[in-house]
Amino acid sequence: MSNRINLLVRQCTENHCNTKCQKIVALTQDFIETKMKGALSMKRIEEIEQLQAEIDHRHQVEDEAVRLISECRFEEAVKILKTI
Repeated sequence: MSNRINLLVRQCTENHCNTKCQKIVALTQDFIETKMKGALSMKRIEEIEQLQAEIDHRHQVEDEAVRLISECRFEEAVKILKTI
């Protein structure tokens, strides 16, 4: 999990990602720090789970775009990337 967070932080820093992406990274880091302390509210857990679902969705879309690009289907790749 820590490696994935570091990757997200690096990507956000390198690509100057939007605020939502930065919020996902910040909340994920907060989740880990809070989990180590042993106290998470149910509301916070739900918010983090929703954001993790968003990360997973983005990852799936990016993987599909890479597949399309490898098949030289560039317009389709751009189209699905615009959905995230």
